Amino acid sequence: MSDPASGSLRFTRRVEVRFVDLDSMGHAHHTLPVIYFEEARAAYWREVAGRPSVQDIDYVIAEVRVQFKQRILYPGTLTVKAGVTHVGNASFVMRYELLDEEGIVLATGETVQVMYDYTTSRSMRVPADVRARIEEFEGINPERKAP
Repeated sequence: MSDPASGSLRFTRRVEVRFVDLDSMGHAHHTLPVIYFEEARAAYWREVAGRPSVQDIDYVIAEVRVQFKQRILYPGTLTVKAGVTHVGNASFVMRYELLDEEGIVLATGETVQVMYDYTTSRSMRVPADVRARIEEFEGINPERKAP
């Protein structure tokens, strides 16, 4: 897997920690980072990949990993940093950082998405236009091979 040329996650999205997000221990439930990451991924798909509507989502989630660093407390406005770190033939990998208002990393994560044709119920290749938009935004050189 190769990191973007800039070495950083440039796409950001703000999310609010809601009261309903709290568990009995007084912090956001352990499932919430995945939902916060999803908010950023959906915005990325609209804005970077050029897929503006829900009907334009043409991938499925194949894998989700989360590493918890700190408790997520209420109230709070968090920043999700996101970026595509690898584009394959039929899949792509996204990496995430979840930060509090002071910039402290609360959680990190990674998802693997497989391109999917909902009409045929089969995986498909990453569309050329999507690949080009992502590679341009991320500064990924398509000629450079992953180590």
